[in-house]
Amino acid sequence: MIGKKVSHYRILERLGGGGMGEVYKAEDTRLGRLVALKFLSREVADGEALERFRREARMASTLDHPHICSIYDVGDSEGQPFMVLQLLHGETLQERIQDKPLPLQESFRLAIQVAEGLEAAHSKGVVHRDIKASNIFVNDREDVVILDFGLAKLVEQRYEPGSASEAPTVMASETLTSPGVAMGTVFYMSPEQLLGEQLDARTDLYSFGVLLYQMATGTLPFRGRTFAALCDQILHEDPPPPSHLNADLPPEFDWVVAKALEKDRELRYQSAREVAADLRRLSLNTGSGSTRVRLERPPDAGSPSIAVLPFVSLGPDPENDYFSDGLSEELINALGRVSKLRVASRTSAFSFKGTSQRIRQIGALLNVRTVLEGSVRRSENRLRVSAQLVDVENGYQFWAQTFDREIEDVLSIQEEIAGSIVKALELVLSEGERNKLLSVGTSRALAYDCYLRGRQLFYQFRRAGYEKARRLFLEAASIDPDYAAAHAWVANCCWFLYTWFDVDPAYISEADQASRKALASDPELAEAQVARGVALLLARHYAEAEEAFERAVREKADLFEALYFHARACFSQGKLEQAAGLAEGAAQVRSRDYNASYLAGMAYLALARADRAEAAFRRSLEAAGKHLELFPGDGRALYVGAAAAIRLGEDEKGRDWAVRAVTADPGEPMTLYGVACDYSLLGETEEALDCLEKASTFGPLEKAWFLYDPDLDSIRDHPRFQALLERL
Repeated sequence: MIGKKVSHYRILERLGGGGMGEVYKAEDTRLGRLVALKFLSREVADGEALERFRREARMASTLDHPHICSIYDVGDSEGQPFMVLQLLHGETLQERIQDKPLPLQESFRLAIQVAEGLEAAHSKGVVHRDIKASNIFVNDREDVVILDFGLAKLVEQRYEPGSASEAPTVMASETLTSPGVAMGTVFYMSPEQLLGEQLDARTDLYSFGVLLYQMATGTLPFRGRTFAALCDQILHEDPPPPSHLNADLPPEFDWVVAKALEKDRELRYQSAREVAADLRRLSLNTGSGSTRVRLERPPDAGSPSIAVLPFVSLGPDPENDYFSDGLSEELINALGRVSKLRVASRTSAFSFKGTSQRIRQIGALLNVRTVLEGSVRRSENRLRVSAQLVDVENGYQFWAQTFDREIEDVLSIQEEIAGSIVKALELVLSEGERNKLLSVGTSRALAYDCYLRGRQLFYQFRRAGYEKARRLFLEAASIDPDYAAAHAWVANCCWFLYTWFDVDPAYISEADQASRKALASDPELAEAQVARGVALLLARHYAEAEEAFERAVREKADLFEALYFHARACFSQGKLEQAAGLAEGAAQVRSRDYNASYLAGMAYLALARADRAEAAFRRSLEAAGKHLELFPGDGRALYVGAAAAIRLGEDEKGRDWAVRAVTADPGEPMTLYGVACDYSLLGETEEALDCLEKASTFGPLEKAWFLYDPDLDSIRDHPRFQALLERL
């Protein structure tokens, strides 16, 4: 083949081959570029193999992602089909590993990129079905590229017979009899592949788990000497934990791999995005100067664990949801202070609010052994709280109690429930833990009620919500001046109001005073440390703010506000790598938050990592969309989501959301400013300038945003923009 011309491609050298065919380096004589030509061997260029080759072309052509090998063209030469692919320079992951573990941070970096590529493929309905080290290429820029979607298939869709959306059903059994499927592939096969069951994206995640194991240890998890022995191991045995083979691995890595290698795919990672998020957080935990981020760990015999589900409000007034939600959240916070008890995060537990999933399913998904569920009925001054503790494995409750009390007794009810759980789980507390467990920060029921109302309003993410929440937190603090949490949330409200809605210096002063009061009341409260960091961030004391956020994370590793605000502080100082990692961690702690993912995307853009920026913006857009399902008139969610959509090439959605944002909040200067950024990204200069000028008439805006915001780059030299700058 060397020297031959196929169509307008001149063959230069052979790059490799296998059972399915040969790959050559070639010159595209029309465009003057080097490409790779993949020929299907004549021996198998018919029947099923030929169809599989064509399917690879169709599948690969739908995938446009930096971590997936691009396909340029397909053709036929003298009855031999070929495909024109992106030419890569570097080595396969198999060649790089060479039976030795990769350095830990290198493993994380490459694995995260593989996961991002899989996420992109799965989002298009494409399953690879042959993820293995030899199909992962590391190019000269140290970026991963996934090769060979020859075994890919479209996930089966629901369709009407004969419709255009009809998709074929492909069974996994064909992978054991197809040409070119060697023992090396079987090492990576999932249990459902070996059993000939119908496949979905979770099959790739199992194979990815095998790859993770191999990268971290230099060997494969299952190494049966015969085909039968290997299949038996995959179906029935668990491999040694990776840390037993590589002492440098953190213990958390073992359970990430264990979750990926779950034989029951219902208990496995459900998306590439999930495993990528856990790997990012592990990378943060193990990197130099890193901030610890808590991960949910699977249950084991020596680790008591619990999820506190949102208590159901049974009263006639739906507004009492704030009370039942607040009681659940405070129980999560209280139990989280017990060192020997793993507690599922608020975000994880509250994702099941209003669902009908069974306790066993919830326990498996949250990786906990016990679940606390309950109900609250509030009527005037009376309160009935019912709670039960359920064993996930057998579904039996082993503690239950109902409290009929006056509303003033809510604090003692909470303390009794927390104490009963500790006793039922046979946990031994230190004196410090016992004191913290039984403390809710105030002894005044009215102050506590105001605090819970404020928290409910705070999470509406609207200006009116922040303003009302601030007043309620101030009222709680006036009832009990030593209520540290109330003071802390006053500072948080001030930050959101100043940053997103009204550049009023009074908010900076109020945040400073409130945060000092919070720390004076309870120096060890993580939320008080966050409040102090927030106040310092508003005052642009970035280094001191970072120290406060780091102290907060040491007290409470999965505190969203600490991670998110720390990320913003780093971004403001140009510490982009750290900002991106912290923002990713915050987004994982609170998956429905669109702000953290968007911040991560902006950091990646500044770092010239377009692929990661795209993934982050997509997560932001998805989170904004889910938020808007609950709060369709939220101006900030609309203009942030619009910016994410535009950056992803979804201009029509971005334009529609920008218009909706202005309609929702026509008098909000920050909404108008955000929509101006949307129009600027769209290249609609006059509309962007109109919004900016209108925003400046409603209230003060920080000049630094106009000077440095990259979203405004397209209009920065316009005379109207320059005139506006002079007036600010």
